[in-house]
Amino acid sequence: IPGVRGASLSKSPLAIGSWNSTEVTIPGAPPVEGRRDTCVEPVDASFLATLQIPMLGGRDFDQHDMQSPRVAIVSEEFVKKFFPKENPLGRRIGIGGNKTADIEIVGISRTTRYNSIKETETPPVVYVPYTGDLDDLGRSGVFFELRTAGDPFLALNTVRQIVRQQDASIAISYTNTLAAQIDLTIGKERTFAQLCTCFAV
Repeated sequence: IPGVRGASLSKSPLAIGSWNSTEVTIPGAPPVEGRRDTCVEPVDASFLATLQIPMLGGRDFDQHDMQSPRVAIVSEEFVKKFFPKENPLGRRIGIGGNKTADIEIVGISRTTRYNSIKETETPPVVYVPYTGDLDDLGRSGVFFELRTAGDPFLALNTVRQIVRQQDASIAISYTNTLAAQIDLTIGKERTFAQLCTCFAV
């Protein structure tokens, strides 16, 4: 597509305003208070590169990982919280109800403010191949991210045409730029602040 510099797929976009908490099992990890909750994000092999989230160690996903999805990339915050004095690369974890630690950590990414740029507590994140649970994605839907040079909405028109040609029954229900999504999140906080001011007067 002209103007598109990168494309990816994920279950949830950045700055959406919320994140799902999932418990992880980490054999041999130092003890922590309470549950080991983290944000688990199914993505494709291009997600981190498209969003320009830097790798700090190990490696990024490749297409082979999409075929054998028993690997994970963890965020820097995940390492600080669960492996403060250890190297997590090569360690294995279990996610959710799967207490069997059969998912290998192959990479470490820089921490990203997933919920909002204003969040005070950034959750630890585990990125996993989206092919690990296609049934769940089929129920919840997916987001596609495009990195463009120029007006992103010009590329969006072409994307709509391609989707329509492939399957007219597939609906693109929501579109936005990351900048606009961030503005929306900040806008809600500004509105709340203005309301508080009005009621306080």
